[in-house]
Amino acid sequence: MNQEILSLASQIESLDDALQMWSALKSKERDMNWCQGDFLALMISRFGDSKETFGKFAEVGWGKIAHLRQIVRIAQAYPDEEERLPDVKWAYFRSCYNASTRTGETPFEVLTKALELNWSQKDVDRYGRPPDDVIFEVSGECPTCGAVFAIRTTEFIPGEIKCPICALKGEDTVVGELSRKE
Repeated sequence: MNQEILSLASQIESLDDALQMWSALKSKERDMNWCQGDFLALMISRFGDSKETFGKFAEVGWGKIAHLRQIVRIAQAYPDEEERLPDVKWAYFRSCYNASTRTGETPFEVLTKALELNWSQKDVDRYGRPPDDVIFEVSGECPTCGAVFAIRTTEFIPGEIKCPICALKGEDTVVGELSRKE
């Protein structure tokens, strides 16, 4: 196979032809990921979803168990051929699958939304995660009961923070106000 490709490559005379061949090779690579995922999913259903079974496939396939489990999950997440878009990188499918586990949407719904909104892979990776750059926090000690507290949230709900220990005792002790972390 490699010799055939090299023989064809040696006959290429233009960059456009080279790019076209490169695109075809990358497409075959993506096809192979789907084939491997589908094949392994069938074999796992037949021989068992165990670490031992995956381990045997990993031994003969020069891979790691985690990678093999991943390609099975992705292949099962996009079971229909029309969901397996040939121009989309495998890693993008994986990111959409991961985002779907956070949002409750199907992997294909996330993929469709991401493509419609022209999201980068980083955008997809952030989808469904709480924003890590917006953290609000307050901490201190209750002046009434001495309880030490720390409150951290990604949602800003302005207002007073009341001591939960005092509240259990029926007291209404204000210990601070929620403010944005600087």
